[in-house]
Amino acid sequence: MPELDKTYWNTRYERGETEWDMGTVSPPLRDYFDQLPNKNLRVLIPGGGNSYEAKYLWDSGFRDITVLDISTVIIERLKQKYAGTGIKFETGDFFEHEAEYDLIVEQTFLCALDPALRQAYARHMYDLLWEEGRLVGVLFNREFESPGPPSAVASRFTAGCSNHISVSKLSPPVIIHTPPARAGKSSSTSGSSTALPAGAADRLPQIAYLYALAIEDKTITEPMKHLITIAAFLCCFTAASAQHAVSPDMFEKGLRQPSVQLLDVRTAKEFKTGHLPNALQADFTNKTEFAERVKSLDKDKPVFVYCLVGGRSNGAAKWLTDNGFTNVTDLSGGINAWRAEGKAVTGAQQGPQMSPDLYKQAIASSQWILVDVGAEWCPPCRKMAPVVKQFTEEKKIKVLNVDGGNDLDVMKANNVTQIPTFILYKDGKEVWRKSGIVEAEAFRKAMK
Repeated sequence: MPELDKTYWNTRYERGETEWDMGTVSPPLRDYFDQLPNKNLRVLIPGGGNSYEAKYLWDSGFRDITVLDISTVIIERLKQKYAGTGIKFETGDFFEHEAEYDLIVEQTFLCALDPALRQAYARHMYDLLWEEGRLVGVLFNREFESPGPPSAVASRFTAGCSNHISVSKLSPPVIIHTPPARAGKSSSTSGSSTALPAGAADRLPQIAYLYALAIEDKTITEPMKHLITIAAFLCCFTAASAQHAVSPDMFEKGLRQPSVQLLDVRTAKEFKTGHLPNALQADFTNKTEFAERVKSLDKDKPVFVYCLVGGRSNGAAKWLTDNGFTNVTDLSGGINAWRAEGKAVTGAQQGPQMSPDLYKQAIASSQWILVDVGAEWCPPCRKMAPVVKQFTEEKKIKVLNVDGGNDLDVMKANNVTQIPTFILYKDGKEVWRKSGIVEAEAFRKAMK
């Protein structure tokens, strides 16, 4: 195998020797991206190549995307090609990269590495992901005659990585190209066929299948920090875990199965603003109440949980799993994502929503205006209230309050999926946004 350094990859790109290039985002990743409700995820694409995935994510509303590649040639091309976007393109060695991400996209990057680096790959992926981060991607599932690259295949994914990860589940195949039948032989395939752009199949003579699998940390010296998933579709869950998060569509389909127990883990006050039909309520922020109420649930039957945007339900799902519940499903994005897709709720006792037009008028009414998307029953929102008050009084700027439990049209129009979320506008244009707990100094810096 040649030395896979910067010179090697620069030469490949300069000569156009990119036989692996599909010319488009890979269909399994595209389908995975489409069901993600949170557009504020911090995304890394290592070994990004021509970065079709990055552009697709950007066009889908994601705004914190970093593409990392060791090749200066491809990074400079991408900077020019996507100059009109906010995608960050960095030249560098993956193993020296330091940051924290919610989502890392593996688009055959592993296949381009020397197999001797697989253990280091697994360890560094683990370090780059935050506590609830996720690794998603595609791998080849076939052998190659040459020593590589590509060198990694799904069936041997864990070779050299056994100290950190293990394959838990392999998805059905997605056929992206089937080579023409040779003389005297017939060509037959199985699985779901996926069409490619004109000419793409000619560039893929060696690719037959994209598979998905799930992996988890198996380090002996420390507990599992987070689930790392390589998956073509969200429905490909790890067999070693009894909990998983799904999109609103999949959550709705799952509710149709018999004996499902539906649990709303928000407060009673939130519950009165509208809830899913037939939902039970147990406030996860009140641990005594929560533990007492779930005693009535059957641990051996499916439990579907949700909250407002997914934070509390994720914690509740973990608690339920740790306490013996065998099949727990969490609604990714919470009831806000459910409502954003026009799905039914019941029991709502709400006032009229703020309209997107009124929102646009409000943010254009002053040179500087801070939008505060929150709710009075949201603990981090309450914690941020004095910080927001101090900052706005200090800078003498207006605040536009958006009700995170009611003003869903405004939230959808502005890609807000978490509360609290703060958006700073100048002359009607967004100049800064941040979700979660924010230090006062961060607000001040945003105005400089």
